[in-house]
Amino acid sequence: MKTLSEDNGCPIHPTSRIVGKCIACGKPVCEECRKLFGYFCSLYCKELTKQVMPKLISDDEKQKKQKWEREIGKTLHVSISVILVLLGITVAYFVYSMFISSSGKVRWRKSVPMSYGISEPVVSSGVVQIINGKTLLGLSDKTGEEVWKLDAKMDLKKSIVSLNNRNGLIWGSSGICCYDAVTGEIIWEFMTKARIIKALVTRNMQFAFIEEKRKDDSNEYFLTLISTVDGKIIKRRKINFFGRPVRMFVSSNRIFLVSRQSTIYDFVEDSVNNTGNVNKKQIERIMEIVRYKVKKPAADYLKSYIAETLVEDWNTKFEGDFSSKIELFDNVIVVRTSNGLYGISENGNQLWKWPASGIAGYFGNNKHLFILAGNGRLIALNILDGSEIWSKDGLLVYPPVAVSGGQIYLNGLIPGKKKKKRDEPSVQLFPYSQAFEQFTGKEIGPKPIPCIYVLDEETGELLWKRKGAKGKFLFSGGKVYIADIRGTLNLLDAGRLISMKTTIQSFGPKWGWRRWRTVFMKDCLEMSAAENGLYLINYESSLGPDDLLSPSSRNVEHEMDIVAVNE
Repeated sequence: MKTLSEDNGCPIHPTSRIVGKCIACGKPVCEECRKLFGYFCSLYCKELTKQVMPKLISDDEKQKKQKWEREIGKTLHVSISVILVLLGITVAYFVYSMFISSSGKVRWRKSVPMSYGISEPVVSSGVVQIINGKTLLGLSDKTGEEVWKLDAKMDLKKSIVSLNNRNGLIWGSSGICCYDAVTGEIIWEFMTKARIIKALVTRNMQFAFIEEKRKDDSNEYFLTLISTVDGKIIKRRKINFFGRPVRMFVSSNRIFLVSRQSTIYDFVEDSVNNTGNVNKKQIERIMEIVRYKVKKPAADYLKSYIAETLVEDWNTKFEGDFSSKIELFDNVIVVRTSNGLYGISENGNQLWKWPASGIAGYFGNNKHLFILAGNGRLIALNILDGSEIWSKDGLLVYPPVAVSGGQIYLNGLIPGKKKKKRDEPSVQLFPYSQAFEQFTGKEIGPKPIPCIYVLDEETGELLWKRKGAKGKFLFSGGKVYIADIRGTLNLLDAGRLISMKTTIQSFGPKWGWRRWRTVFMKDCLEMSAAENGLYLINYESSLGPDDLLSPSSRNVEHEMDIVAVNE
């Protein structure tokens, strides 16, 4: 057996085997002492430890508690400091936005008599220009005061063309006028005895329009091109149409005209019997005002003319059960008929075709064409060859839609609460709910939640969304504005428009943070966005259906507000 020497052996049992050390003093502990005293070398160390240990444990726990309290105190101090800083920032932002910042605030407001035919406000050279019936108003962009007033002495079309930073162009049924936006003086006039029905400015800054002349029992049409510098005729050519011209647009070197050949059908028989959830008594009330016969499209014709010579280049015909929709994106013409969606080059060659089934609508730009399918699917196509780039499912979207800055802006719906009983009629508070349920076969519910979806144009990835927002999109200065016009048309209550309001919201396009929100308790007729902010034309809506649908409303005196909102 191994034993220790007297120097390091057990002082009580020198010959016994050492098995450890005393936890109090550190002396050797043998097997015999282990049986007598446990982990101590003597009874003294054992009793002493019992007296001292609780105090040591208490001191240690006290130190740990004090350390924990110090750490908690530091954490609470930092947290309270952060909360106070955030609260201070929030209060400062609220005070700044409410009392100091001018963003979203009304810069000026001007009330003027409202005439029939109001245009979107156009801003150039510090002057806000608005068509009001036969009059063109020029208001100061800073104060809203009237700078000049131009009487055109003819019913003007609701369109103002800015030729440059100073000159503008307006036109009506009997003439065209070029004016100085700063002074309101007329630079030149072009008057005709014929009737101007369609007009636009070409890409080389010439003005093209269609004149209609009545001759015996038929109409003659002329395509005329004049200079925007002096108003002199450059080219004028008689053209033949099947039906009546309905649309006009231009590409880089061509002018395209769309004419429509129509037939007559009975509006009451076709519409009142197929109204769905619409009250037939409401339709019959409207029938007292509008005609009983309306035109149903039978065929559309597309003709192309060389812009410089006005020589007809090519033409084609589109037939279907409904009116075709023809749009120009850069130099590609997109045509939708009941037979499909076509991409046509400006030379008249078919570039691609997409099946017509399931297409609820489409929009695009010079790079992509986006198809809204009825089953909630959004498809992105290459505008040049019609190839599919990406698609995204599960989006219940509806017009208006927009593409700007590489982002797609969509109005959408989030399904609301389901009906408790299947046999209860669904009160659709949103106009597109019934259509969505028919297309998708899914129950959206009586109260769907509107939502703005913003997608990446190249990949279709969802960038951000905003619940509770919907409306028309406007873009200016790297900002996006959403204008929501809400109201109720109650035909049973003398056709009055009630609870009408217009909500304008400004968002940052990258993250979707709302910058400001402004509410107007009036209806908005027209609006536009410019560098300095938004310009709206509001009016107090108190018109009944007779006033809304009858031409006699032109003779009724109404006031409208022209409002400028700071960016």
